[in-house]
Amino acid sequence: MATKNICKAKKNKGWIGFDLDGTLAEYHGWKGPQHIGNPIPATVKMVRSYLSQEYEVRILTARACVPSQVFFVKRWLSKIAHLPKLRVTCKKDYGLLLFYDDRVVEMIPNTGIPIATLLPNHLRTKYNIHLNKTIEVKSHSDEYMKACMHKRKQSNKLNSRSNKNICKQPCVYRGLTEIEK
Repeated sequence: MATKNICKAKKNKGWIGFDLDGTLAEYHGWKGPQHIGNPIPATVKMVRSYLSQEYEVRILTARACVPSQVFFVKRWLSKIAHLPKLRVTCKKDYGLLLFYDDRVVEMIPNTGIPIATLLPNHLRTKYNIHLNKTIEVKSHSDEYMKACMHKRKQSNKLNSRSNKNICKQPCVYRGLTEIEK
């Protein structure tokens, strides 16, 4: 069976997606399909952590839109990043639980509101999150991701049609102080 060696979730939990360029590998501009930057140790560690918890991990990258580039990604994963065989795709499906990407802006479900707009200014500065007409998330950390997850949990409990019910900044701050203790 061709997929026998690919890491699969034993408990059918769904799958976790990681972008390649700028998330799992350093990216300093396009240099061709064969060039993939150095592994980012913190992200590689995160991938291994999910695998150890028996989640399926997939590499969700635009490179997979060109089938001939998948070979280079798989070779990089095994030879450079020293990760087991992982599925490489350019498509989301209903099993996707989380997606780590350097270009994503996470939204509070059913509100049209980016989560980063609810973070206090000192955290936006600390994690280099710039809010302009559109939001660019420049970097992520465990603390930032936990704050976002806290916001998502709070927003799911609230009536998304009423702005007065949207979780305010202090609850993010409370979540962060608990994390930082």
